[in-house]
Amino acid sequence: NSTGYATEAEILLNSNLPAGNFNVTLINGTDGNTFSDSCYSFIANGYSFAFTTTQAPLPIFDSVQFLKCTPSKIKVFYSKPIKCSSISANGSDFSIAGPASVSIASATTNTTCTQGFTQWVELHLTGPISLGGNYTLHNLTGSDGNGIIDTCNALQSNTNSISFSTLSQPDAHFTGNILWGCVEDTIVVAHAGGAAVNSWQWSFNGGSAISGQNVSQYFPVATNNVNVSLTVSNGFCNSTQSQNFILNNAFNAAFSINPDTTCVNKPVSFSNNSTGSGLQYIWLMGDGTQFNGQVPAPYLYNSSNTYFIQLIATDIHGCRDSSALDSVHITALPLVSYTGLLNNYCSNERVKLFTNLNGYISNFVWNSGHGATVANTDSVLFNYTGQGQYLISLTATDRFCGSYTYKDSTQVYTVPIPYLGADQILCPGYTTILNANENPLYQFTWSTGAQSPTIISNPVSEIYTVTVNNNGCTGTDDVLIKVLDNCLIKVPSAFTPNEDGLNETLKPTNAMLATEFTFQIFNRYGALVFMTHNPVEGWNGKFKTIPSPTGAYVWLLN
Repeated sequence: NSTGYATEAEILLNSNLPAGNFNVTLINGTDGNTFSDSCYSFIANGYSFAFTTTQAPLPIFDSVQFLKCTPSKIKVFYSKPIKCSSISANGSDFSIAGPASVSIASATTNTTCTQGFTQWVELHLTGPISLGGNYTLHNLTGSDGNGIIDTCNALQSNTNSISFSTLSQPDAHFTGNILWGCVEDTIVVAHAGGAAVNSWQWSFNGGSAISGQNVSQYFPVATNNVNVSLTVSNGFCNSTQSQNFILNNAFNAAFSINPDTTCVNKPVSFSNNSTGSGLQYIWLMGDGTQFNGQVPAPYLYNSSNTYFIQLIATDIHGCRDSSALDSVHITALPLVSYTGLLNNYCSNERVKLFTNLNGYISNFVWNSGHGATVANTDSVLFNYTGQGQYLISLTATDRFCGSYTYKDSTQVYTVPIPYLGADQILCPGYTTILNANENPLYQFTWSTGAQSPTIISNPVSEIYTVTVNNNGCTGTDDVLIKVLDNCLIKVPSAFTPNEDGLNETLKPTNAMLATEFTFQIFNRYGALVFMTHNPVEGWNGKFKTIPSPTGAYVWLLN
């Protein structure tokens, strides 16, 4: 040191001393002397000191460090430093025995292996120790021909070993069961235990943890799915596993009716609007009829009423929903008819008719049977000019039942129009044929009592009347047949046109039968004051609307 003095000296040997008794002898060194103290007093040459060495303790396993569950490497600590060079890199200096076969792939030390020594060795296994249990680590002679050697060159004994215990990795696999309900479903889950598992943490859809080896949870049937997660632990390691449970067994019975109001014997259609799967259906049709199935065919109700239909849905778990209820109103067939029609009419006689309607009538049309139509009028007047049978119809449209037509027929007969001609004048002893000029199939009644279409007049003046009957429709005509006392044509010798109603005109008598006739009147001066070709026309005493003077006049008759 810096003082030039020392209290001790260290002797470095070429090799380790075995155990035994030894002497250290002090001799003169190459400097020609032994050791001297500070007073320059030298130790005598040949002075010796006896000592005894013992066997250095062999290196032994001190402890091991590893993951408690399924370790894939083990860190081995020694009681003293060991030489890094004595460690075989392939791990052949060690073996592990236990419930399962364990192979060592390699052995490593710390990266620096300070001064060639290390306190520990890390063994890398070919695979993790999956089976828990008690294992023993043994020391072997490695593939390098030696075992583990410490800093004193002491060789670890092949009998040295150290035990350690591992745990199997806990298996979080669990079983689950769904207890199906009608309002809530129950999920029951259970873990089999084993692998020293002492902790179970369950989570349902990420909710708060629930502890227990076996647990159950309730969920509304409308829940689609539930994810169940289980984390198990044995105090050292844990494992997690999840399962997805599909629920979604909610269902709802629902339906619709089209139309909701209709006529008897008109089809009513149903639509099944239920939600859910695997459902069975019962339809109560409201009239005592039941249908089992998805949807009934279009249904006919044969009497008017309001029917309440119920749909009952049952799922595969026996749950029922009978809340679906609706109604359909069935109307009666409309009453479509009319009143006022007689069995027969005469031509041009008014036919007055009145509707007789009942129901949900939105529109109606009359048809006269001869081309005339009238819409939406409660009473109508029809007139028929020609003979025949007419089919009169009333067609009404019911809002729910559609179109219905009522028909009835009537017979119209032509009113006869007999014509006996103009009045006639006959000479004494003469007769004439009177013809009613009508259909000979009609019935004829003459004032004479005759019933034929024609008769022969009597040789006396008489008014003849004929009534012609066509099935109750009658027509009448009359004619005057005047028979003269004689056929000698005469002209009176005087007349008085004073407007007293007597002898007002001057005309020939008995001249009615004349076929060529000219009657002329002249005044006393020979001037023509009147002329006619009509046998029954006479002179009223006026000339150009001016009364002629009283006096004598001359007439000329051809």
